[in-house]
Amino acid sequence: MAFDINRSVLTRNIGLKIISLFIAIMLWLYVITITDPKVIREKAVFPKIKGLNSRMVIVNDIKSIKVVYEGKRKEVITNSDKIYAFIDMSGKVDAQRISAPIRVFKPEEFDIIKLEPEKIDIELQEVSISHLDLKPEIKTKEGYYYKILSRIPESIEISGLNEKISKAQFAKAPYDLSRKGAGVYKDTVPINVFDFDYKLVEDIRIDPPEIYTEVEIIEYPSEPRKIKADTIGQPEQGYFIDKITITPEEAIIKAAPDVIDTIKTIKTRPIDVTGIKNSREQKIRLERIPSVIVEPEEVIITVTLKKGETK
Repeated sequence: MAFDINRSVLTRNIGLKIISLFIAIMLWLYVITITDPKVIREKAVFPKIKGLNSRMVIVNDIKSIKVVYEGKRKEVITNSDKIYAFIDMSGKVDAQRISAPIRVFKPEEFDIIKLEPEKIDIELQEVSISHLDLKPEIKTKEGYYYKILSRIPESIEISGLNEKISKAQFAKAPYDLSRKGAGVYKDTVPINVFDFDYKLVEDIRIDPPEIYTEVEIIEYPSEPRKIKADTIGQPEQGYFIDKITITPEEAIIKAAPDVIDTIKTIKTRPIDVTGIKNSREQKIRLERIPSVIVEPEEVIITVTLKKGETK
């Protein structure tokens, strides 16, 4: 009878006890989760290069490494971006191939389990140094010229592999203002280096890599100029040119001040009068002068002949 009573006590509310045990286990799992257990993670890291002599260059590709590390979950979430790898190239001053060990910087809370790989093959070559004259290349729209207001260095220094430096021929600082009107424009302009075929030379160091440029864009001044007919040949025997009439008689030219002052007249394209025996009227274009705008572009020429040997 006593045994039955004890069994009754032990088995009473067995379902409730099982539920309680389940809840206890879940609470325990929850507690150990929020108390920040350690976890293992891996991360791809691209190694930084430190201490590389300015006269040396790495010529082979360096790939990322795999870092396997362990830390508390909260730290992993907040500080994993503070892991980085580097390769110390201090003291390397000659062309050589080396197997360089990788060093890892990490927060104190982390333990490094594995690096893959632990070393990276590096090929060093000496840098060639050269100097190139620098030419600003300012592009303006038609009818405008420019003045450079800022100080532009006369030359730049380039350095890199000899095979690259030997190709370099021109250094230019292009500044495209072809859509701008009159005014002052300021910008930092990158410097580009080109070879004989005007192809960009890449993978070299350029010092300085860019220049501050301040440019004033000015509209061309305009002035009238007399138009002069340019004839070639002679009329048929027994005729001579009595007069040449040009309509209009003047053209308006627009050009930079140092150019416009050198132009005294504007010629027509050559008018061939060889063997003609009748007066003629025709449209003809005016001569083209580089960097000069001429208006109108064409005129009407009337060549009047008379009989006789001379005027």
